[in-house]
Amino acid sequence: MAIIEFPILYAPDPLKGRPLGGGQIFVGEPDLDPQIPANQKQLNIVQEDGTIVPVSQPFIVSFGGVPTYNGATVRLDVDGNYSFKMLDKLGVQKYYVENVLSGTPVTNEDLINDLSQSYEFPTVAAYKAFATAFPVGKTIVIINRARANYTVIAGTGTADEKSILASDQVSQSIDLTITDIILPDYFGVVLEGLTDDTVTVQDTFDYCLADTANPKMLSLARRYNLTGTINTEQTGSVTVIKENRFKVIGVSEGAGFITSSDITMFSSVAFTGVQSTFRGINFNNVSFIGNNLSATQQFVMEGAQLQVQFDNCSFRKIKALFADNVNTFSYIFRGCDIQDWKGKFFELKFTTANDVSFDNCYFNGNSNDFGAIDISLAQSFKCTNNTFESMFDTPIRMLGSRASAIHGNYFESCALFTGTYYVDLNAAGTSELAGVSLAGNLFFMTAAQDLDPAFFAVNWTSVTSGASNGNWCSGRLHKIVSAQPNYDLAINGDMESTTGFVAGRLPIRPDRNFGVLSATVSFATPSAAIDALTADSVTSDQVTATNGSVNGIRTTAQISDIANAINTTGKIRGLQIWDTTSGKALWAAASSAGGPWLDALGVTVITPS
Repeated sequence: MAIIEFPILYAPDPLKGRPLGGGQIFVGEPDLDPQIPANQKQLNIVQEDGTIVPVSQPFIVSFGGVPTYNGATVRLDVDGNYSFKMLDKLGVQKYYVENVLSGTPVTNEDLINDLSQSYEFPTVAAYKAFATAFPVGKTIVIINRARANYTVIAGTGTADEKSILASDQVSQSIDLTITDIILPDYFGVVLEGLTDDTVTVQDTFDYCLADTANPKMLSLARRYNLTGTINTEQTGSVTVIKENRFKVIGVSEGAGFITSSDITMFSSVAFTGVQSTFRGINFNNVSFIGNNLSATQQFVMEGAQLQVQFDNCSFRKIKALFADNVNTFSYIFRGCDIQDWKGKFFELKFTTANDVSFDNCYFNGNSNDFGAIDISLAQSFKCTNNTFESMFDTPIRMLGSRASAIHGNYFESCALFTGTYYVDLNAAGTSELAGVSLAGNLFFMTAAQDLDPAFFAVNWTSVTSGASNGNWCSGRLHKIVSAQPNYDLAINGDMESTTGFVAGRLPIRPDRNFGVLSATVSFATPSAAIDALTADSVTSDQVTATNGSVNGIRTTAQISDIANAINTTGKIRGLQIWDTTSGKALWAAASSAGGPWLDALGVTVITPS
């Protein structure tokens, strides 16, 4: 025998005892206001033949206070427990139940034993003090740990107060349930930048590094304060390279790490002088912040990690790396904002490194005593499409490399002194500097540098197989040191723009040192070739003009002779020549044999006759 219950919902007005005609029904997630669309669950109707039809909210009941659809009474259906709200036709709330299961308001006992829904505690302490046991498998949410989910396990487990929490009241523990996305807050961070988060961040990294089979994503929603170094190789042998790949992503503006201590933020065990042992970490949209410009020992890493990538990261008052005892492999910086550091931002002092690249980064020293990149030896170095400005030290210094590309960079107003350079390619020591390509860079120097006859944007010393092409400089571009020979060096299509710029040609500068010994230098413009021939210890058989002529070297008397070949053969307006008698560059004002020759200021110096 079964008790008959009325199967159709009837909604009376709770104050008037008559149907709540035109009433509006909302259903949503338990304990959340169902009138808010984001909180709503799917509401269905069940027709007389059993057909289930999804409907939108609010669902309007008939004037008899019952749900109808196409003129027929229907039942309402929702999956799982839910919150329920009903308004009258004027929008005044008449009913609200926070949590309903199978038509019956849920009790606390129901919540404890129902495995289909979680049970929440505001803090870890509140969970520990709870005196009722949960069934194994129950999900527990700790709100002040970024709503971390824990699962009830049998027995007390090995409680560590991090990923496993033990109850103080019953013989039971909960184990942190983690997907591929992890927050440091899961391990106990509660105050942004106001406490020492080192231990918690270390716990988070340990957890991520322990599972090498399942790469993790560490999500940062705030700024974490470090007073000590985070060991990125907490466990494991130094005899093998560990495949610990995971990402650290900042999901809010300014999220990242800050320190006021002289530390390296992230370190790894390594064979001194041989090899690094940690592989694979990617920082994306993360901020790294030091505390002041006087601290010289604040770094993000020390070079004992392999395949490290920084995408769209921000560095303030802290340096990226200093490595002097370990081979450093595959460090990539893309789209990073780098400002206010002390010393060299990225410095490799050991004998070798592989695959180092900077692309689309912004460097600004804010007129302080900083340089950017200093490398003793790197195989495959790429520096492309970056901006370097307002530094007091050389932005890029290469003491040794194989296969280096410095392309498309913008250099501006670095307060450098004579003897320093925007790009210093200097293999005067024992390192090899071979295969260097300098192309499409713009050097916008200070006015003082433009006027200084001893200041140059780029220094070439003991370079083998170098090429410079399509660079523009507001002053003197290249210095090539004759005492330190360069071999197979090609200067093609570079441009200088100075007060002496005339008729779209590259000005000849006799004070530029293009001297080489026992080497081959080729130039794609006559002016560059002439410059080379005026340098010390250079003879014509060492210089090749690949797209021009070196026929423009004459004495004053020869230039003044209207019958001389310099005036009768190949003379065009703007042709550059060199007057060896006066030591000046001259330009043809006309193509005729009697056309005058002008100096760098456009003043007529010689009129052939």
